[in-house]
Amino acid sequence: MKIIHIKQTIISVLIGLLAVNLFISYGVWENRPKLNDLKFPKNQNLIVNQTLDSNRSAQMQTDEDFEYEIIGYRASSGNRSSVIVKKNNKEYVVQEGEILDNQYTLKTVNKDKITFTSSGRVFEIKNTVGER
Repeated sequence: MKIIHIKQTIISVLIGLLAVNLFISYGVWENRPKLNDLKFPKNQNLIVNQTLDSNRSAQMQTDEDFEYEIIGYRASSGNRSSVIVKKNNKEYVVQEGEILDNQYTLKTVNKDKITFTSSGRVFEIKNTVGER
């Protein structure tokens, strides 16, 4: 008789823990971010290329002194365009007008080319991000 009472108590505790777990899981599920709430400006495009082989990175660099690889860009009609560059396994996000490594200033970003300047020199890099 005592064993039946112990079994019922253990089963009741387990059912209670299950109910608490389901209640907490439902609360987490209801508070999850909803993707249809995200809104992006219509005049900005973000294109990120996941992999670039070494031949393509060599094509992008029009000047031997510019040692960065373009891996992504965001072009817009305003002054918020930016690029993602990579050098020695470090990635940098640079917006128009900002300076990269205290040397290169990002001037323009568009779908065809990206322009940096440094000490009066202009580096025009062909934008091949997103091309296959």
